[in-house]
Amino acid sequence: RITYAQLIDRFWPLVDPTDDRGQFCDRGAQYRTAVFVTPAQKAAAEASRAKWAARLKSGKMTTPILPAARFYDAEAYHRDYAIRNVTAYKVYRQGCGRDQRLVRVWGLRPAG
Repeated sequence: RITYAQLIDRFWPLVDPTDDRGQFCDRGAQYRTAVFVTPAQKAAAEASRAKWAARLKSGKMTTPILPAARFYDAEAYHRDYAIRNVTAYKVYRQGCGRDQRLVRVWGLRPAG
């Protein structure tokens, strides 16, 4: 188990929070990043966002922090895709330049 603060700190380096039109090869509103919070989580999310915004190597943080609302599970074929489709995900990840983009944004090499 991890705390909410640990969870949100793990989120930022996995995404490009400077892209308000999607993520990597996935374009459109449904692929934009956002952090959804309860009132109790809001301060931790804002503090984490500010901390990570200061670490950006490229671009401006555009990921919004929004009130939590009704959540809908993704379709089953989307869940754990990278685990269930290792080769296809590696091809996607390399073809989309995901890791290279994260290095430009964060200066960090992504895990995996």
